[in-house]
Amino acid sequence: MIVSAAIPDESNTGTNLKQRFQVIEELIDDLVTLEGIHGVILFRIDGLVLLTHFSVEVNQNLLEITSWINNIVQKVSLELREDIQGISYAKPEYNVFFYKCGDSGILSCIVDSYANHGLLAIEMDKVAFRIKGQLE
Repeated sequence: MIVSAAIPDESNTGTNLKQRFQVIEELIDDLVTLEGIHGVILFRIDGLVLLTHFSVEVNQNLLEITSWINNIVQKVSLELREDIQGISYAKPEYNVFFYKCGDSGILSCIVDSYANHGLLAIEMDKVAFRIKGQLE
């Protein structure tokens, strides 16, 4: 399920921005298909949600962790303005990874606690780098 909170309006921004946004949607769609990733939220650096994508099996715990992410994203934004490229938090059922996407975006990934975090971290880092290229 993809929810876009800030879809660019083609009449105001032109087709180039719309194409970039479609590339970002495809990158996030591919990321969510990896085993162990339950959801992805792309934020602007100021905390505004740009795009969300969750796996089909959304449950109460996933909704609670999403609410927690929305509450903590401002703190994470300040931490990522330093030279830190990524931060992770461990919760009982999920781990949450935050990646800096240039100076204007934060990629947040909700990952199963028992997933292969090493492999998924490589993929999440690649996607964050590609999103950075689209946001600049």
